[in-house]
Amino acid sequence: MNRDRLIVVLLCVAAILVVAIVGMSLATDRNREVAVAKLRAKGSAMGGRLPAGMAVVAHPKKDDTPKPSAAEPSKPSPSDAESLAAFQRLIEKKKALSDAASWKDVFDMYGKRPNEWTEAERARIAAFLAANRDLILDLRRLAESGGPLYRLDYSKGFGMELPHLAQLRDFARMLAADAAVSADAGNYAEAIDDLIAGMKLANGLDKEPFLISQLVHFAMAGVLLNAIEGSMRGEDLPADQCARLIQCLSNAANRQALADSFTTEGLFGLNAFEGIRTGETRNITYGTFGNNDWEPFLLGVYASPFARPWLNSDEETYADIMGRVGDAARLPYCEAKPILDQVDAEFANLPRTRVLSRLLLPSLSSVVFSASRYETLMNLTCIGLAVEQYHAQNGAYPSSLDAVAPTLGGVVPTDPLTGQPYVYQPSGGSFALYSAYTAPPPAEGSSAPQRVPGADANGHFSWRGPQ
Repeated sequence: MNRDRLIVVLLCVAAILVVAIVGMSLATDRNREVAVAKLRAKGSAMGGRLPAGMAVVAHPKKDDTPKPSAAEPSKPSPSDAESLAAFQRLIEKKKALSDAASWKDVFDMYGKRPNEWTEAERARIAAFLAANRDLILDLRRLAESGGPLYRLDYSKGFGMELPHLAQLRDFARMLAADAAVSADAGNYAEAIDDLIAGMKLANGLDKEPFLISQLVHFAMAGVLLNAIEGSMRGEDLPADQCARLIQCLSNAANRQALADSFTTEGLFGLNAFEGIRTGETRNITYGTFGNNDWEPFLLGVYASPFARPWLNSDEETYADIMGRVGDAARLPYCEAKPILDQVDAEFANLPRTRVLSRLLLPSLSSVVFSASRYETLMNLTCIGLAVEQYHAQNGAYPSSLDAVAPTLGGVVPTDPLTGQPYVYQPSGGSFALYSAYTAPPPAEGSSAPQRVPGADANGHFSWRGPQ
């Protein structure tokens, strides 16, 4: 009798647990669907920047007949095919050069700022570039073509290969080096052709809605800005060439591209969640999560019906945060910061049951800050060149930045980090120009200010300051 009673009790408990789990699954699934629908809608609104197949998670059920995915690479047009082929030829030409032992260390020198080169290094770089002038000219032509430079295979999701990014970074360094060498020789038209070509190659990455592509874009721009600061002054530039450079730099920052990249990454993440939910995990790259040891857990416990409420809540959290960070990326940093601070606080307190969210969401706010830092440095370069050009034309620095507004397209840009005008302080034969943004307070237990890459000792980003 006691045995029968125990069985009945256990069955009742099991039934209660099943009902509770089913109820929780239904409730959390509704919340998940709302958050996921919002993120998918952002993908659908990207206006062709993302293949249609990415806007809806594409994991066919096991009994479905697989259909071609709209996210798979399509056949390029003739002009695109030529651009892709030209880029590949440049990669092969660069590889042949870099394989030569006599020039290997020249490529390493490109990683330095031009004002850090020794005279011997400067001479070797100049000789190398002179001997390989055809490569520089080919890079300029490629930049004018507008791309694309690499065929993107969206069907691989997080496993998509992007080998062209490292090549583009190296080409930006080469163009920056050639610009510095040309400026040394007084060939400013050649120098500016190099810088504009490099910026066009960097800006071409705006067409690739991926976070890594945007980060490489920022890195390439940083290399080119270093070349400007370290090798030329607005006073030395012909007015028309200075205007060309300022116009190119003024059009470089693109918050929408960064926001779109968060949407794309979010959709890839939804594919990962859906793959776990349906068992169709062939397109999930677990190395993306940082540790392949997670695979048995993801495919076992986390994918089981009993864990469905937690999987649903995890996906809801992930979709919601990716959507909010994407919205924040469209704003000036000073307006985005409260949103990002809230996201950071939520992430710090995520329960351990948010397994994929905890793996996929770290450092999102730092990416938005990097984009704003890049925009600030770009603005400072444009303003700094305009002020120096004004000095060349008038024999004195302007009393306020309003005097250079015409050179900047009619409006002096506002600092996205603070929402305030940039600080400008003319003083006799020089001037100071910087962002009023300051580094965060010292870390607990430390008296030293938190160093931010590119900031000076006061925590400011400044024209002709450390980058």
